Amino acid sequence: MPVSEYKPDRTDTYDFYVEIGGERIYVKYECSAFTGIVGIFAPKGTHEFVYAGLGKPEDFVGLDLKGKYAGIDRGEFTFNEKCKNAVAAGAEGVVFFGNSEDTINPDTSDFPDTPVVYVPQSVAEKFKNSKKKVFTYNYDVL
Repeated sequence: MPVSEYKPDRTDTYDFYVEIGGERIYVKYECSAFTGIVGIFAPKGTHEFVYAGLGKPEDFVGLDLKGKYAGIDRGEFTFNEKCKNAVAAGAEGVVFFGNSEDTINPDTSDFPDTPVVYVPQSVAEKFKNSKKKVFTYNYDVL
């Protein structure tokens, strides 16, 4: 069944926060219960990240991603392709940086074991502008 035809049997509301540069930022969004996207959340805790532009293969050249998350901008091609490139470059997980204030579930169903976080544009800017490339992630199902 195409994703556009999918009708979830339930929707969970998630409240998560990230801490960047000592600032705690809360984000709330609804997540459809659909197999392939169930494991999108990163493990709770503190994670390093490296900014990798749009996540094209050439964006990863020279980056040390071992044990780190790739910070990738939304746009131009699919989340699955971006995730594929990040994993191929050695990333432990991915933080997708939104280009609006919408909160969405990025479809990375081809990589169900790769931790993924999606943050809206205002939070993405804080990630990109932080001097220390570390974030703390925590969430609860409401």
